[in-house]
Amino acid sequence: MTYCPAPTPNAPGGLARGRTAGRPERRRPLDLDAGTVRVDETVYELGPLVKGTPKSEASRRTVVLPDLIIPDLRKHLDLYAQPGPNGFVFVGVRGGQLRRSNFSKTWARALEKAELEVGAVHVHDLRHTGNTYATESGASLAELMNRMGHSSTRAAQVYLHARRERDREIASSLGKMAKRELKKSKKRRKGKGSGT
Repeated sequence: MTYCPAPTPNAPGGLARGRTAGRPERRRPLDLDAGTVRVDETVYELGPLVKGTPKSEASRRTVVLPDLIIPDLRKHLDLYAQPGPNGFVFVGVRGGQLRRSNFSKTWARALEKAELEVGAVHVHDLRHTGNTYATESGASLAELMNRMGHSSTRAAQVYLHARRERDREIASSLGKMAKRELKKSKKRRKGKGSGT
């Protein structure tokens, strides 16, 4: 289940905030042994919290989480989440369902602790960063669309922008590939001999 539009302390696997907050609302969709989260429900904050379905069939998906965050998610579930499969994963200070109004101060404190300017980094930036890293890891456009739950290429292409340091990595990889091919070519020419 995801949540709209309250922010989340962690956007596991690059899941969305905004229309869907990209965090499991309850424990049930999280499978930390498999390292996945299932997205099949949405909660909208329209005054009261209203449960619904994702906006498109593409939004219903299972997302594989980076191994790096599994220990932190386990710790979070042990220390902060409500117990049982229907227990809330992220709760407010009084133990209730997390809403925008009871998260803003927590986010601001986290930014201050990280020595970042409050307001300079937004929760949705975590999704952008995660999906930019996914593209830089070599994810194809189709794979990126699947991870993000997009049904059109237009939305996914936002994350395909170039970064100067990535351009340097690409140039370096191209150089290494060319060097390998040149070595192979020289060996082939040497192996054929002069022919006389």
